[in-house]
Amino acid sequence: TDGVTKAFKSAAGVTLKVGTVAAAGAVGAAAVLRPQVSFDRQMSLNAQTMYGTKDANGRMYSRAEADAQKARLTAQVDKSVAGGVGTRDQGREAQKELLASGQFNGDEGLKRIDALLPNIMKAAASSGTDASEMAQAAVGAANKGLNDAQVNAFLGKMMLSDNAGAFGSQDMAKWIPKWLAGAGDAMQGKHAVDSLHVHAQTVRKPAGTSDEAGNNLDNVLAFAACNKADGDLKKKYGIDRQQEMSKNMSNGDDYLTAYART
Repeated sequence: TDGVTKAFKSAAGVTLKVGTVAAAGAVGAAAVLRPQVSFDRQMSLNAQTMYGTKDANGRMYSRAEADAQKARLTAQVDKSVAGGVGTRDQGREAQKELLASGQFNGDEGLKRIDALLPNIMKAAASSGTDASEMAQAAVGAANKGLNDAQVNAFLGKMMLSDNAGAFGSQDMAKWIPKWLAGAGDAMQGKHAVDSLHVHAQTVRKPAGTSDEAGNNLDNVLAFAACNKADGDLKKKYGIDRQQEMSKNMSNGDDYLTAYART
């Protein structure tokens, strides 16, 4: 105790006690190791999301098997951020979004993430958007029936939003997952999803901020997906809204344009 209390002196030219130096070194080492420990722990959780804790026969994975699963996903993250397009933690968070979506299952799903995750990280880095939000946008597009090539093209269009108008790429990454979720099952396919890029710029012009525009479009999509007023429309005006929208979309209209024509 005496050695600890005398470890530091306020006068110039003091000497640090050996025990204090060792303690300070241990604290410094712990601070350096903490991020790595946290990363490894989070990668273990990603592995559990992908593989579960038991195989198809109900057998618990061995420690060696669990370590191999984590190593596979860690290598995937490291590849996705090669060249400085993001940090390992950013890659891990984006990977977590893809794994949790249920869109990428088994070995085939992992191979798809091998190809998609680097593009997500590049898109996020080049546009200054959050990698997790970019991954959520990719998942949202996949949920609407886009294949992997179409998802990649969709991400590319998000990156170009800054050149298309006032609703920029960072705004698109933030709002597109919400729009796609709010549109419900009625909005499906590449044509409908791609149209959001155009509609976003349209609603941004009269709005004060991008968030105001995003919220306005979100409300329109939710209303278009809602069928509560369909009975009144048919009863009072003889309009079958769903039938009219389907007809308009079959003639080439996107989801929102078809709704506006109804």
